[in-house]
Amino acid sequence: METKNNSRYFHRSFRLLYYGVPMAAVGAAVVFGKFFRRYNTIENAFTVLMAIGVLLILFFFVSAPRDSEYDRGIRRALADIRAEAEAKITALEHTPHFMENYLAEGFVYGEGTSELKRGSDGIFRTDIYSASQLIITLKRLYVYTVSLDTGSGEKKESFEPIAFDSIRSVSVKEDLFELTYKEKHGAIRRAFFCIVTDEAELMMPTHNDALADNMASRIMIRAEEKK
Repeated sequence: METKNNSRYFHRSFRLLYYGVPMAAVGAAVVFGKFFRRYNTIENAFTVLMAIGVLLILFFFVSAPRDSEYDRGIRRALADIRAEAEAKITALEHTPHFMENYLAEGFVYGEGTSELKRGSDGIFRTDIYSASQLIITLKRLYVYTVSLDTGSGEKKESFEPIAFDSIRSVSVKEDLFELTYKEKHGAIRRAFFCIVTDEAELMMPTHNDALADNMASRIMIRAEEKK
């Protein structure tokens, strides 16, 4: 992925404005003030100076990565997650019968992140994104998780085959995470897809919506059938 663009998304350089604004201001003052109207060469030079300043200002506003560009880069990096999960499952079951699938995903807050930015849409974005592909087969529940570092492009993976009879509960939980952004303190509501088994508890960032609730119900139905 374009890690340089991701860095620029969080750390916008104002150098173009530092040069562009004074150049445009001085050029405009001279040209529109008609200080050198008898000297066409000088007036033309300040016209060019003003034009360059305006171009630098415009380039500043159009060159910065937008929220949508940052999100598209993440989607491209994780586009193959379902195929990768199915390949890992096939290596274990050989001829698996895929039944249900759900992608639990979202930005990670705290927990090792080093960047934070509030987008124009009000969403807080960080440099760590988590995506967990959940797949139900006739035999097991599988969870394939990819943690993406957008700054370095590094991916950390985990793959969990879960026996249905080991599942104790499945739910979607919310909490409030306290954060500081631009010297202001506040809280952001997070949602997690939680699976509690005899051995461990998995908590994956997700969206608290009907799709998540439906998947939680389907997993529990399968778990009850195996007990």
